[in-house]
Amino acid sequence: MTKIAIIQLNPIPGDFDKSGAKILDAFNKIPNLDSWTEDDWIVFPFGALSGFPLEDLRFNTGFVRAYKQAWEKVSKKLPECKANLIFRHPGSPIDHRVLEYGKFRKEDDSVDYKILIETNPVSFNINPNQLIYTEFKNLCAERGKPGVFCNLVGGQDSLMFEGGSFVCNEKGQVIASAKRWEEDIVICSLDDEPIQVDVGSVLPQDLEEKRLEDVYHALTMGIKDYVEKNGFDGAVIGLSGGIDSALVAALAVGALGPNRVTAVTMPSQYSSYETLRDAKLLADNLGLKLHSLPIKEPYDAFNKVLAPVLKQFDAQRDPQNLTDQNLQARLRGVYLMALSNRTGRVVLNTSNKSEGSVGYGTLYGDLVGGLSVLIDLWKTDVWALSRWINKHAGKEIIPVSTIDRVPSAELRPHQEDRHSIPDYPVLDPIMKMFVEQEKSLEEIVAAGFDRSAVELALKLYNRNEFKRRQCPPGLYLTSSPLAQKQRPMTSKFTE
Repeated sequence: MTKIAIIQLNPIPGDFDKSGAKILDAFNKIPNLDSWTEDDWIVFPFGALSGFPLEDLRFNTGFVRAYKQAWEKVSKKLPECKANLIFRHPGSPIDHRVLEYGKFRKEDDSVDYKILIETNPVSFNINPNQLIYTEFKNLCAERGKPGVFCNLVGGQDSLMFEGGSFVCNEKGQVIASAKRWEEDIVICSLDDEPIQVDVGSVLPQDLEEKRLEDVYHALTMGIKDYVEKNGFDGAVIGLSGGIDSALVAALAVGALGPNRVTAVTMPSQYSSYETLRDAKLLADNLGLKLHSLPIKEPYDAFNKVLAPVLKQFDAQRDPQNLTDQNLQARLRGVYLMALSNRTGRVVLNTSNKSEGSVGYGTLYGDLVGGLSVLIDLWKTDVWALSRWINKHAGKEIIPVSTIDRVPSAELRPHQEDRHSIPDYPVLDPIMKMFVEQEKSLEEIVAAGFDRSAVELALKLYNRNEFKRRQCPPGLYLTSSPLAQKQRPMTSKFTE
């Protein structure tokens, strides 16, 4: 009766003492370890001690030396055990007793593999992420071998690992599964009966409901781990009364609790009664103290200082008076960063993927921050997730008036986003095809979209690469985040 133990962990690169302690603690939680034999397996995810991903840190000689010392320290404290230990890390040798599915895909038919093991971490993806899980289970069935899929869990910079590790039998049937979104240890026997369980982001009856629930868990985990692993005291958020800041605030409170979130409204002469009302209502619903820092006084002071110089230049070069609009946004950025410095809390940027794709934001203004929470979430999904939060809570958390209001930056009278960019229900499917599917202008038009809207969207995308390069690091929900879809900042190609 072969026994399997999966150890699903949330490590931090370089925190060898804490990760080592978790590894040793995991062994202490395996019952009757002294009775485990050479037929049994204890499996850790790749990077359980080193952390993952390491990026260029893996080339640093000091890090490599420290890691080796940490591993020697941990290995000396491991309890006596005859079971097979699968503990892969950078530079690990190939173990020919197992077919390591991810890294060593070309199997040697001369080797009688006992078990198939995947320890390469798989990060969360908003799109149905069942392919890797289904492929692995199918491979086990094809080979007639049991399999272990051992994943990391937790947020690491832009990536969120959902966990959901599992064991399947030689028929590809899942017999044990770890929790998602938290550390877990799963112990089972290969003789156990198959279970019914959602492994990863599988297709439920209500796909959209499940997808939004997963996105909520991924983003709150990403916020929490980014804040805590980097030593911030909490988060700072500017509440405009709009949908993006409302959603980020709800996610931040879900991740950190209201006492660790600093909320501030920064009204101008263009702020409407409705948005100010909604910002206050949202703060009350979330249990947040709402600070108010009007920008009129510094705005007037800046204009007084700038006026003698600006009047020397032709105002027709700035027909929409972006100078004035961006000044307002940058004053708010100054307020937010001042609060961040004083409180030790990170500013959460509220820009979404739709805005980021077309450059609808102000550098050093509403694009400031230490983490961009929604930058891989389209505006139409921002609305959908906001509705899901209210539905899941069974009450109005994000004001319905905020969700239903026509989006506006409120930087000039009667301003609406759709006056400057295609309306979001039109823009989002266009940009999904362009950014995530790599479709050309003609292919997008052929799919039934208005040519003028497509041309405008692609024109804005191509001329705003310089802005995207300067945005805060963001949480990745797809395999095509804007930060990884870079084009030349200087280019004449517009499709």
